[in-house]
Amino acid sequence: MAKPADLRLCYERDADGPVAIGDRLDDVRIIGFAFSRKSVPPDRLADRAMLEGEEDLDEPPSRTVLSLDAVPEAITRSGPSPVEALPEDWLRLAPSRVGDAFQQAVAARGEGGEFVIRLLDDVAKRSHRTWLVGGTVRDLLDHDLERPSNDLDFTGTVGPGELSEVAYRRRRRAGLTDHVWRVSPQLVCSLAPYDAPHERLLEYMPLNPKGRNACPPVWGGDLRADAATRDLTVNSLCYDHRQEIVIDPTGDGLAHLHARPRILATRNRTDDPVDQARLVLRFLKFCFRWEETDCTPIQDAVRVFPPDLAALIPEDRWNQIIRARDRCVPEGKRGEAELEIAERIGPAAVSLVRAVHKRTS
Repeated sequence: MAKPADLRLCYERDADGPVAIGDRLDDVRIIGFAFSRKSVPPDRLADRAMLEGEEDLDEPPSRTVLSLDAVPEAITRSGPSPVEALPEDWLRLAPSRVGDAFQQAVAARGEGGEFVIRLLDDVAKRSHRTWLVGGTVRDLLDHDLERPSNDLDFTGTVGPGELSEVAYRRRRRAGLTDHVWRVSPQLVCSLAPYDAPHERLLEYMPLNPKGRNACPPVWGGDLRADAATRDLTVNSLCYDHRQEIVIDPTGDGLAHLHARPRILATRNRTDDPVDQARLVLRFLKFCFRWEETDCTPIQDAVRVFPPDLAALIPEDRWNQIIRARDRCVPEGKRGEAELEIAERIGPAAVSLVRAVHKRTS
């Protein structure tokens, strides 16, 4: 079937499809969705809908998304689709090589890859949308890279509870009973072998409007809001393997990726010190990975971070920060080379790197 000239039309919401942020329940606006860990194992009952006036709840409300499905006459589907806020030219048909490379990455996982595709098919039958996002999309679109990412990281409109329910059924059919499904505190869903939890077949995090440290974690919204919680514009690019569409939800990701030197920029404006530290570490990672980069945009972003950033990180979060640093900075680059790059980025980065050195020396 031919695609419409405006690819946003491919994502028009179904009249009886899943509820979304901006819909109204008995004329009260839905402002987001939360996840309750009281359902064990997690299922659709764990996905909760939040209404205006519930912004400051410490715990997810008792109102399940499933209960909203049961009373469709009370729902007004007035919320936008996940791409409605994006200009038309931020969506484009993917080059054929992108689809071919995606299929190769899936096939390389054997039964695990088959599980991923069938799981996404099951989700699509429920009128939810999913997109491959992050490093794999970046590398599929930049075929000059020598070290392509093979991670299968997805985002979408389906909640962690509903996805978990679907995954449990699909896992049994696929014979992956030696794998375990997990939902992290930040709502990252993953499937990995019991004895190798880091060898994940996939990761999925629902569209995220508020960042990973929101409490309770909130999901929903659109691709533009989600991109504002990610590290770099080049890592915010999305690929829809069903529609064969590439989406650039910042409007700059493709241009920054194809520029020479590549441009490191972020749309993340978090004021949380832990998130700021994670961003700095991700910036370091790509400064090392791409030796020729234009760092001016991230210098501008880091300039508004507190110059004493390290002093603002809670003591109980330092283990996470150090683990993140170990993932981001190659062992051979730690020390003076790391500090040299930090000095290019700004005082907050220097504060963080010096504190890490002190804690790991």
